[in-house]
Amino acid sequence: MSADFEARVLEVLQRHPEAVFEALQSQLRRLEEKKKQAREGALSELQRNPAAAIGSSPTLGQGKVQLIEFSDFQCPYCAGASGTLQAFLAKNSSKLSLTYKFYPLERIHPEALPSARAAWAAQQQGKFWEFHDALFGAQERLGEPLYLEIARNQGLDLKRFNSDRQGPASLEAINRDRELADRLGLEGTPFFVVKGEAFSGAVDEAFLQKLVEGR
Repeated sequence: MSADFEARVLEVLQRHPEAVFEALQSQLRRLEEKKKQAREGALSELQRNPAAAIGSSPTLGQGKVQLIEFSDFQCPYCAGASGTLQAFLAKNSSKLSLTYKFYPLERIHPEALPSARAAWAAQQQGKFWEFHDALFGAQERLGEPLYLEIARNQGLDLKRFNSDRQGPASLEAINRDRELADRLGLEGTPFFVVKGEAFSGAVDEAFLQKLVEGR
């Protein structure tokens, strides 16, 4: 880019700042509209064919109300939500189904991805929910020693556990969940999808009771 061209661009910007602002606003509106369309499309697909979106993700309960949770094992809010959900499901597993989706927030939680990969590896040996509970129960200790400790305590084949969590399949599974969450316009964790709607933040027993009762 020549100095003369740069000077002309600067002159235009100085003389017509309102035009630049309007162009930026227009671009932001287009981006927001694209996000909205992607979100609505993803929600519509989930309503039409929830089984396809759930795929092989771990699920608890056999209820008709399907709650999909996007979570991060290092997120304290996710730990709180997990306790509420588990307590509710213990009494209402015939009314509610909970599906776990991985959404590790790597930028702020250094152990989010390693813990997700470890939980996925435990799932391959039928121990996802046990591993899930152990991770949230010892959230302040997340790290390699804890993952191996939990794997041993649960009687996992350690050679297979290490191979699975370190292999490409664990990342592929997690990235599929992240792609869906991005299309849904995830806004922090925990993030939930139920009955064609998406929301983030805490859940309580009263809210869950309304879901299963259809209110």
